[in-house]
Amino acid sequence: MRELRSVAAWLAEGTPHQLDYVETLPNPTFRAYGQEQVSFSSNNYLALSASPRLIAAAHEGVTRYGVGNCESRLLGGNLEIYDALERKIAKLKHKESAVLFATGYLTNLGVLSSIPRTGQYARIYGYRAQGVHTYAYFSDEFNHLSIREGMRNSGAERHTYRHGDLNHLEALLRKSTTSSRIIVTDGVFSQDGDIADLPGLLALAERYDAMVYVDDAHGTGVLGQNGEGTSEHFGVKSARLIQMGTLSKAYGAIGGFIATEAAVAEVLRLSCAAYGFTSTLPPDQALAVSAAMDAVLDEPQRRQRLWDNQRYFVSRMAELSYKLVSTQTPIVPIMIGDEALADTVAGRLRDEGMHVDAVKFPAVSMHKARLRIQLNAGHTRAQIDHLVDVLDANQDLAHGKRPETKPRVFASTTSGANDNRPWAVAAFSVLSNAAKANFHRVRGAAVDLAGNIVASLTARLPSLGASLNLVTIASAILVAIDLYFDVPHLVFAYLLPIGFVAVKFGRFSGLVATVVSCACTALLLYEPLFSFVIDDRVEIIELAVFAAFALAIVYVASAGQATPATRRA
Repeated sequence: MRELRSVAAWLAEGTPHQLDYVETLPNPTFRAYGQEQVSFSSNNYLALSASPRLIAAAHEGVTRYGVGNCESRLLGGNLEIYDALERKIAKLKHKESAVLFATGYLTNLGVLSSIPRTGQYARIYGYRAQGVHTYAYFSDEFNHLSIREGMRNSGAERHTYRHGDLNHLEALLRKSTTSSRIIVTDGVFSQDGDIADLPGLLALAERYDAMVYVDDAHGTGVLGQNGEGTSEHFGVKSARLIQMGTLSKAYGAIGGFIATEAAVAEVLRLSCAAYGFTSTLPPDQALAVSAAMDAVLDEPQRRQRLWDNQRYFVSRMAELSYKLVSTQTPIVPIMIGDEALADTVAGRLRDEGMHVDAVKFPAVSMHKARLRIQLNAGHTRAQIDHLVDVLDANQDLAHGKRPETKPRVFASTTSGANDNRPWAVAAFSVLSNAAKANFHRVRGAAVDLAGNIVASLTARLPSLGASLNLVTIASAILVAIDLYFDVPHLVFAYLLPIGFVAVKFGRFSGLVATVVSCACTALLLYEPLFSFVIDDRVEIIELAVFAAFALAIVYVASAGQATPATRRA
């Protein structure tokens, strides 16, 4: 409980994510705090949630069955309407069978955690395995959190391949020695808006005898000529394909499902606790979803308006200098980068009567914050024009200096009213002023240090043993983990360990700790995924000044230490 109280006290100072209250739900307009807003971040793609057709179906369900189903389907709650809806979903996805769940998140959590353990459940009823079976998941790095949670809970072997990189996936499949391999991917990636290469994934599945599990939450009802999803978009069918989807996005209700071969469905009904040990979706929602599936087919103008709006928005944005992450689907994210800046631009849009989600870490990597635009069948051209006009008016802000939402690294050391580490700022001020006052001495020390480095590199270093390597690497990791925070914090938390390395092992060791620390920091702070590109001039200066401080500390701390060259002499 101590940790919980500590975290709660920290949250009381200001939560990372503010929850806004709304009076109505986006369709795509809604009311919040007494004002009308237009949502450009709604999953209600076809504006079906408030359709009179769905409302009438839900009303029929409430009248006939009440407001909820309090039973599990295994114990008295298996209404015929659930079986009818499952048959309808299976037909839509061109599969033999389908299984309903209460939510999409619960579907991934339950199914992916259960598949590798089906044999354990079956043995309870007398099944005897014909050999040893092992499982491995192969997951795209950008997959939804529910997928990652489900795989983690399965206890099976897990591998992650780089986003959309089929060569990397094939290399992992080739090395695998497990008997059952399952490739897992989003159909449409929720934070990027791009579409998985389903034909390519199925080709690899054929080559390496694997299954493909596709989370089509954002594709079902949206992609394909009839709204059947990612598989219809590519025109592919396969017995190796397990299709998962949600009923809370294009279909405007609640629930989740998988559509698969009959044998797989029956096994999951037996082994999946998320199916048998909880209530399923309310009866009124089952009837509403059935009506929504009919509406997608009977009212193709909804999907036509959705895609017309998507194309119009993309064409208008081509006039501006923003970077669009993807333009393949109604999810069209605008890359901003800086988290605070994304919040600021989203706030400007809110002031103009538009709601746009600023998506930040942990939903995306650090410094990859974006505005996730989701087009809707209910948007008007005037609403889209207003959105683009406001974005146009804020282009300088979006591409300019980041807003001062926290003490900046190497910013002014004057302590303000909101500063929560005055002791650290004061310490940094002392170091900064000392560096200014002793500039020439520091420069001479740097020259001297460079000479010693050259001597060290040309000498054998028998004294740099395992203990030196461990301490150096530990210091580097500490710096890399937390350099995102401001430098006054670093002075005490990370420059001191580097100084310790210099005192204990000498000048060369301190230099190694500094160089490795800066390299790790460049990787983690600026581009967490496979890139060393630093695209912010201020951040380059910050890292350079940090390195200078570290080198100065190394020189001073190791003043009484002999260099490797002098020791050899």
